[in-house]
Amino acid sequence: MCVLHIQIDTDNLDLILESTRLPIYQVYRKGEKHKHKKDLVFERNLISCEVSNKDWSDFEGQTLDMVNFLEKHHIDLQSIKDNFDHVNWHFDLPYDCRLDENTINQNDFLPPELLFLSGRLGIGINLALYQPGEE
Repeated sequence: MCVLHIQIDTDNLDLILESTRLPIYQVYRKGEKHKHKKDLVFERNLISCEVSNKDWSDFEGQTLDMVNFLEKHHIDLQSIKDNFDHVNWHFDLPYDCRLDENTINQNDFLPPELLFLSGRLGIGINLALYQPGEE
């Protein structure tokens, strides 16, 4: 399940939340404690959006969903980029390791369209490689 995390410094977070059509599933405001890690206090606002619900074993499907997400939500994402300073955002793309005793190399491809669309907005991509079954 690929997600987009948006860290943003603003006192008017509600402006984004009320005006966007992004599929937001989680919001933490600056100064709030994490719901599971009580010793973690957020220093910046954090908005998390669902990008793909594909399995971690479907790397290609997740990357195609990322392209579709960027195309579908381009106006909202561009508005955030244009109207707020110090936006730090990235896709978090979890995927399975396929290495075993018979496989010595794993290559995973990020399509140029994904790199172009995310790069144009300044959105990073975090590749999170997991042992199979850790999902």
